[in-house]
Amino acid sequence: MEMIAASVVEQRWSQRRDVLLDVDVLENGEIIASCQSRDVGLGGVFIQTDAHNLVADCDYELCFSLGQKEMAKQKLKAKVVRNSPDGYGFMFKDFDTNSFRALQEIMRHSTIAR
Repeated sequence: MEMIAASVVEQRWSQRRDVLLDVDVLENGEIIASCQSRDVGLGGVFIQTDAHNLVADCDYELCFSLGQKEMAKQKLKAKVVRNSPDGYGFMFKDFDTNSFRALQEIMRHSTIAR
């Protein structure tokens, strides 16, 4: 008898790397959750939070804090594509040159999680 292993198929179009950054989730310009990223990639981010007020398929703005400077922040538009007991998976939206540069800045100033 042949045994078939169950596997989870990743649907990401880019790899993610473990990154720990403070992230504010904004809706209509207002902060609705403050949390930390767990991993970040070109396609999206997973944030760890116990907030349960985020809605699947809804658009938000994520504000990443890069270091101690109040001005060192990068904002990216994203939508919730997955939720779990420990947080939410976001897919970046309206990805353009500015978004790519912001993401490069986020990755450069990040600290590795775990």
